[in-house]
Amino acid sequence: MIPRRVMLLSMLLLVLVVSASSAWAQFTSGIEGTVTDPTGAVVSGATVTIKNEETGASQTFQTGDSGSFRFTTLASSAFTVSASAQGFKTTVQEHVRLAVAETKTLNIRMVVGGTESTVTVTDEAPAVETAQARVSGQVSEKEVHDLPLSGRNFYTLVVLTPGVSGLPSGGGQAYAQASGDIFNPEYGVNLNANGSRAESNSFLIDSASIDSSQRNGVTNINPNAEDVQEVMVLREGVPAAAAELRLAVAQRPEDAEGHDILGTVLLKSGDVSGAIEEFRRAITLNPELAQAHASLAQALQRAGQKEEAQKQLADLEHINQGNANVGRAMILVETAENHMKKGEQSTAVGELQEAVTLSPDFTEAHYQLGLALRQSSDGSTKAEAAFRQVLQLDPNHALAHLQLGLLLAARGDKTRASSDFEKAAKLAPGLTEAHRSLGRLAADSRDWATAIREFQAVIAWTPEDPSAHYDLAAALKARGQLDEAAHKLQIAQKLDPKRSAPH
Repeated sequence: MIPRRVMLLSMLLLVLVVSASSAWAQFTSGIEGTVTDPTGAVVSGATVTIKNEETGASQTFQTGDSGSFRFTTLASSAFTVSASAQGFKTTVQEHVRLAVAETKTLNIRMVVGGTESTVTVTDEAPAVETAQARVSGQVSEKEVHDLPLSGRNFYTLVVLTPGVSGLPSGGGQAYAQASGDIFNPEYGVNLNANGSRAESNSFLIDSASIDSSQRNGVTNINPNAEDVQEVMVLREGVPAAAAELRLAVAQRPEDAEGHDILGTVLLKSGDVSGAIEEFRRAITLNPELAQAHASLAQALQRAGQKEEAQKQLADLEHINQGNANVGRAMILVETAENHMKKGEQSTAVGELQEAVTLSPDFTEAHYQLGLALRQSSDGSTKAEAAFRQVLQLDPNHALAHLQLGLLLAARGDKTRASSDFEKAAKLAPGLTEAHRSLGRLAADSRDWATAIREFQAVIAWTPEDPSAHYDLAAALKARGQLDEAAHKLQIAQKLDPKRSAPH
């Protein structure tokens, strides 16, 4: 029987993937990288070919000025990757294994010589997935088949993933089956990722949704465990949203705005090359889509392709001058962020002030201006004004509430600071710094119950945060829960052995 790929996706940061081959599948794995010469300079015009070792299907990509290549919508399989270019030997790397919903970075260094000669690379591709910022867990086909499963239901394997809590059984919702039996017509996993509700879980087979159309958090399809190739659990919101958007775009490939939205999500997740690809598709489908031009300019700037970014802005001027100003402001924000990383705060402030002048309603420019001013020696009051301007434009901007709370707390205005922290935590439950700040304010007031609750919330989202475990241990000790405090302290010391324990 052909192994199948199934995916369980939670829009609140839980993704479970299991493998399956089907005619309606929409694969979401990919291979990307850069072709360079022996000196490390990029090679443009190189021909990169990938071949699926299981099916024999192949694809070809020619690198541009950046020397980069990217293959998307690939199935979970092993691939042979080869690269050829004039003046270099053909480089071949075999058995590049892709997991479900994985984007693998594979950089290729060419060797000088004739194309008739071949260099076979035996080094394995990096085990760490650097193309996407996310936390994930994977269960292999052998584990799926060999581990004891209640009712032979592979969905119970999500309990093996760090950051997932609950029971490896069904019945997470009142209307779902409580048994893991695979013959149930409706099944929900009674598990939560990072504190989200079980109703937020979503299920996919080969990245195609199999969610119930009647209820949230359940599926009507439960494959036999022997058909499952692998299980992957992703605990990140942006990749989860990107996976759902890829499905929507695959179903409506001519929707320019869909590609633009997907590009925006990919850019937020750090997948710059993927974002550029989606923005270009959007512009090809609709050359008048101003927002796609502006976003493409921002992505190109982030990728270091400054001339291309300016070209996009020039094209945008012919479409909409207002959007062209937004595009320029976006690039100024990108440049200012780089200056802030280098400690050049005054330069960053000047660029961000220019950005808000160009586009007064550009929320991100005001927010970044607030961050830059906050880091300057005398910019506290101006930073507060910038964050309040953000909230005037967008009252639901959780990060602005957080930053405003931090400013107020530093001044000793704990009441107003607490209010902003609470708003930030409510708007973005995964914003751990809001929960941490609320916990510490509560601890200062000796409100140990609140402090414990907030530190527990931090740990639910970031289980490997030693500071949160130390804070929780201190609060539990102050409340007299000594055994629990000792346990949390042990966890904290294991996570950070170099840090001295609090007395």
